[in-house]
Parts: sequence; C-alpha cells; structure tokens
Amino acid sequence: MNARMAGRLGLALRSGALAVGTEAAADAIRRQRAELVIVAGDAGRSTRARLAELAAKARVAVRAGPGRGEMGRALGRGAVAVVVVSDPRWARQFMEDDGGGATE
Repeated sequence: MNARMAGRLGLALRSGALAVGTEAAADAIRRQRAELVIVAGDAGRSTRARLAELAAKARVAVRAGPGRGEMGRALGRGAVAVVVVSDPRWARQFMEDDGGGATE
C-alpha cells in the first residue's frame, strides 16, 4: 500500500466515511450507504465472494486493497479484511490511487 492510500484510510475513518470490517461493510452495502468496497488482497475466499455478491447487487464498485495487516495498521486496528467508503468524494480519491484497481 502506498503512503497516500494509508493516510487517506486514516483520514476517511476519522471523518466517519468508512465502515470497517466484514459485518459493518455488508450492513452499509445493504443499507445503500456504500460508494466503494475495498477488500484486502489476502481476505478469505468466502469474504471476497460474499462482499462481491452484495456489491454487485447494489451496483457498488469493488477495489482490491492491500493486505489485512497493512489495512489494519493504517486504521490503527488489528487485521482488517474489508472497508466500505460511504462518501463519494473519498471513494473517488481511493479509485484514483494506483490507477483505480477496481475489480468489479
């Protein structure tokens, strides 16, 4: 993960624009509060499949993120497999990092 993305994750969390963790992410998608889903590159197969299915139904972009450990450190937590970005401005900035990286 580049330093810019790590910094943005922390800032987005402090601004209230992130749902962190699998259940919070799934809930945000179901409630139509998701602009972008970022899934850790080393997230489990069932986690990736579940979030990809929910995101596809809600027509929300999915982006591959860094590993769970890196994402967790950027957020000041333990390992984090998935975050949902709820603010369109933040989502746009994450999509611009590393050329987009969208998987869906």
